[in-house]
Amino acid sequence: KDSNLDGEIDNWLYRDGTGTPVKWIRDSNSDGRPDHWSFFKGGKPFLSNVDTDYDGKTDAIYLTIWDSLGTKQRSYSYSVRNKETNVFVLHEDTGWISDDKDLTGK
Repeated sequence: KDSNLDGEIDNWLYRDGTGTPVKWIRDSNSDGRPDHWSFFKGGKPFLSNVDTDYDGKTDAIYLTIWDSLGTKQRSYSYSVRNKETNVFVLHEDTGWISDDKDLTGK
């Protein structure tokens, strides 16, 4: 798809035999090179790799964990600290309750 109507394709969506998305690749800055890769399981995104500075290397990774009902349970992001040695910083987000806490509050 040419999302910005500049005559160049900048979005590629791949589907399985049932039409469910499995991969989405984007060129978000219109330089002709993909910089965002998203992967799906069961039609829901679970992993994204992003090149935020457009140098051709992934420097941010987003991981989402869903439960069997399709509710987001955990979300992690890894951002690069040092590209030379591939050191990433881990961030955990969302209000998930850890397994050691009683959900009823008792």
